Amino acid sequence: MTMSFHFFMAQTASCSHLTRGCSPDLAAIDVPGWQVQLVEDAGVSLLVLTADTNAEYFPPHASPDNWLALVVQGEARLFSGDETEIADGVDCSPGDFISFGANTYHSWELLEGPLKIVLSKVAG
Repeated sequence: MTMSFHFFMAQTASCSHLTRGCSPDLAAIDVPGWQVQLVEDAGVSLLVLTADTNAEYFPPHASPDNWLALVVQGEARLFSGDETEIADGVDCSPGDFISFGANTYHSWELLEGPLKIVLSKVAG
């Protein structure tokens, strides 16, 4: 499942109202089998990271931002470390919640797919 529609709720002078927008595009990234969808609105970035059942190992990477993540589907091993060496690993499954500090290197290994992880951060 990918993000489908983007619903906007806004306040007018007398009440709130809803409008429906298009879904964000699904984009392949540089790691075979992995894709992302990103939407930014209301000061928040929401990213859906997906991996198909044959996805390759997602190598070490980091973001300058703090992220919160929720595993929605599938199972993966999350590794921590640095840019060149990964050490600790933990298995993640649906319902697991992960906090990523800024500039924390990590990598992913798919254990059971498809995998879906929803991540959010302050937009900007």
